[in-house]
Amino acid sequence: MGVLFTSCGLTKKSTLIPVATNTISSVSFSDLNLERKDYKILNTIEVSSIVTVVYGNDGYIKITDDGGYTYEIVKDAAGNITSKTSSGVLRAGFLTNDYGKISYDDPESIARATAFSKLVSMAKEHGGDALIEPIVSTNLEEQSGSFTKRTIVYSTTASAKVIVIKTDK
Repeated sequence: MGVLFTSCGLTKKSTLIPVATNTISSVSFSDLNLERKDYKILNTIEVSSIVTVVYGNDGYIKITDDGGYTYEIVKDAAGNITSKTSSGVLRAGFLTNDYGKISYDDPESIARATAFSKLVSMAKEHGGDALIEPIVSTNLEEQSGSFTKRTIVYSTTASAKVIVIKTDK
């Protein structure tokens, strides 16, 4: 399977949470009728994204990514959300079949979307037309906390081969 770059812009949800979006289309090379001689592999790239979540015993949850985006939630004793705030811009990337599938309070979803955004940006910097063989993995680690808080770190790594499609002369 390969992916082609299509767009970069703001999603409709930007009025509530600012999101800068990079998308790439999932396209099979068999659908494009590309043979190996039709494209050149420029490089294999790898990026990572880290999202940290702090859970306080007082119902406070803070989600922060390594790009400066923060989402804070406060819940009352019954578990009802009493306030939600965000700051910064969430830089999210998607395959087109996953476009918009992000939950702003789901740290794994944020980590994966942020990693894909970085992957698309890096592929464009390399002058690529598409990505093939994307691989994404997310690990989580619970860091030792205190009696008043618990911290979990989501670390996502994404890699793919950057290709350029040869054109007729």
